[in-house]
Formats: sequence, structure tokens, C-alpha cells
Amino acid sequence: MASNITITHDSIGEEITRRHLEQSLPILQLNLTAEEPPTDLYGKLKKWSKDNEATIKTAVSKKAYCGPYGSNINWECTFLAFMESITMYLRDYPTPNPPATTADAALEQIEAVAKLWGMGFDLYCDMVEKTPVDTTKPYNGAYCGGFYSLDDKNPFIGVAFKGTNAARAGEVNVNKAYKTISEEGYVFGTSVSEGVFTGLFKPFKDTPVIPAILTLPVPTPKEEIAYDLIHKGLNNRIKLYGNKSVRVHVTGHSLGGSYANLCFAQLLQDLGSTNPQPPAKGLGDLYTFGCPRIGLLNFGLAIPKHLKLHKATTGSSWRIANRGDLVPEIPPTSESDEIFFHLDVEYKISNECYVEHIHTKPKKIKSEITKLDARVAGKSTAELWIMVLTNEKHGPDSYHASLKKALEK
Repeated sequence: MASNITITHDSIGEEITRRHLEQSLPILQLNLTAEEPPTDLYGKLKKWSKDNEATIKTAVSKKAYCGPYGSNINWECTFLAFMESITMYLRDYPTPNPPATTADAALEQIEAVAKLWGMGFDLYCDMVEKTPVDTTKPYNGAYCGGFYSLDDKNPFIGVAFKGTNAARAGEVNVNKAYKTISEEGYVFGTSVSEGVFTGLFKPFKDTPVIPAILTLPVPTPKEEIAYDLIHKGLNNRIKLYGNKSVRVHVTGHSLGGSYANLCFAQLLQDLGSTNPQPPAKGLGDLYTFGCPRIGLLNFGLAIPKHLKLHKATTGSSWRIANRGDLVPEIPPTSESDEIFFHLDVEYKISNECYVEHIHTKPKKIKSEITKLDARVAGKSTAELWIMVLTNEKHGPDSYHASLKKALEK
């Protein structure tokens, strides 16, 4: 195999895809380079919002809620959740992008995009430049916020997580930390990926700032937990709606989908308490796009089990995978003594035509809890990443095109 592979691109989707693929460098020892700068993500999101105004308006009117557990998927609601999850990448790609003001520029642009949908945005946590209190964990934390309805008569909130920026080693390390962890009180005590669990449920802190005058004491960094900040932010917004019932959905693309899985699971666990309170009380749907596997069988079984227990009031878990996107096949099922499983329900989507030029509509996939994905079985990690390098189906552009096809009646 050649030691150097050059991948060129001219879109933000391909740039994000490239950065996800760079996670394979330690395995494949490839040199991935970009000859073109990434396209303006902010401009693209504004265009997508305008082009899909009617779709987004319908989703907002439905509170991005497909209905009680067991209902059919609603592609308008799914599209809005996708837009929320991709908008979170503005944290990495604001336009313009002066390094000193990236976070502030991103927040302003996220708020501007949300406004196009008739919604607002609250930032819950920004831990992408923070580190765990446990210094043995070389991770960065989650970036998460809530898109909320500006219509007090139709209140809902979409909790959205950002995916990976491979320029941050700590985010890449979160993806690589597949060895599972389980702790009482979290996600039904099930076994899930240690990196994502740490990023959401463990305390993080700022990097200490060394005073210019070395004789002064070093300030003690503030410690914060992402999930606690998310829960607090949700409750603060819900209180502003008064006594109205507020529907809450959770979404994310790629690593953002991994975080979304655990956040949704924890809210679902809270719903099972003796006297459940918001935000768990208004829990709606989970939407993930291009999400890796993050849990063992007990996690895969726990979520649908507890959704069924509350099926009169909760939504469903929707896992959307672009046809040809290999990220949902990570971790591979053959190189670990721990076998990972996805949550139900999966839909494969595509923007391509196949036999006799007939478009392949979204296809509901049988649960892999009863049958492992044969396309992955027996493949090594290196082989799987080679397959990833041959496709461009993980990026936002490709998912957007496929979802547009799914919306066709």
C-alpha cells in the first residue's frame, strides 16, 4: 500500500470528513492534505435554511417530535435535527475564523442560523479546550447547546452536540477510547465507551493560567461536568415557558451522536425516577447521524426497554446512516473481546440512483442486536479505515443530499 495518499476537497463536508479520517493515521500512516480551504459553512447553513424553509417550518410546528414511541419516523423533524447537529460545527468553522475569537464568532453565527428557523440558541457547555480533572485522561470535552422555540405556545428544545475536530487531539482521543466503562447511577449501569462517558459525565477544568509574576499563586481552575451544565441550562430555559409542557429532543452527528446517545439515555433514566421532573419529563426523540457504536449489548437493550416503559409520553431513537458511510461501523465487531451494538431504529439513506435509475428510498434496517452487520464482520481496523478512505459519505453535504431525497414524497 502506498505510504502517501492525497485527498483534495472543495466543500466543508469533505473537510469534516477528512478530519474524521485523520483519526486513522496511527494505523495507516497516511499523509492527508487539503489543497483547497473549506467552503463557508455559515453561508451553506443559511442557504440550506432558506432552501428548506417549508420543511423546517413543518418540523417546528411538530416540535421536532415524531410521536409516541412506536410511531413512524417523520423526515421533516429528522431534517431539523440534522440541521441542528451540523450547525454545531460552527464552533470549529466560523466565518471568518480569527483564532482569538473562534468561540465568540461561532456563538453569534449559531444564534443567527437558529433565528432563520424561528428559534433561539442557548450554549450549555464549551469544553473543547478543557481537560479532565483526572490527568490520566488525554481528552477534550463536549460542545453542546439547546435550540429553543421562540413561540411560547409551541415550546420545545433541541439539545445538540458537536462532532469531532481532528485538529484537537483530545477529541480524537475520545473517539479512540472504546474500552467500556460502567458506573452505578449512569445510563442504567450499562457498559459504554469510556471516552464519551468521560466527556459527558466526568469533571473537566480549564488549563491553569500561569501568572506573569511567578511569585503570585496559580489560580485554581474551575471544575465543571458537561451533563450537569446541560441539565441546568435546559431547566433554566424550560422555566421561562411557565407551566407549559416542553418537548426535548437530542441530536448529534458522528461523535456528537455518541454524546447524544448517552445524554438521551441519562434523561431517560431520570424519567424513571419516583417523581420525574423536566427536562426528562418532556423527553421526545433521539436523532443521530453517522454515529459510531458506543455500547455493549446491555446498553443496546436498555434504551428500547425503557422507552417502551414510557411509550405513552416519550419518543423514539432514530439512527440515520448514509449508505456507504463507514463511521457507523466503528468499532469493528471482530477485533475486541467487547462486542458493540447500535441502538434501534436505523434507517439507511442515500441520494444516489441504483437499478433502473430508481431512487432507493430510506430503508429501515433490522436490529443488529439479533444479527451483527455482516458487512463488517471479519474486517480488521486497518481494513475498515481503508474502506472509509474510499468514500465521502460521512460529511454533512452527503447527508444533506440524502435527507433531501428522503423528504421526497
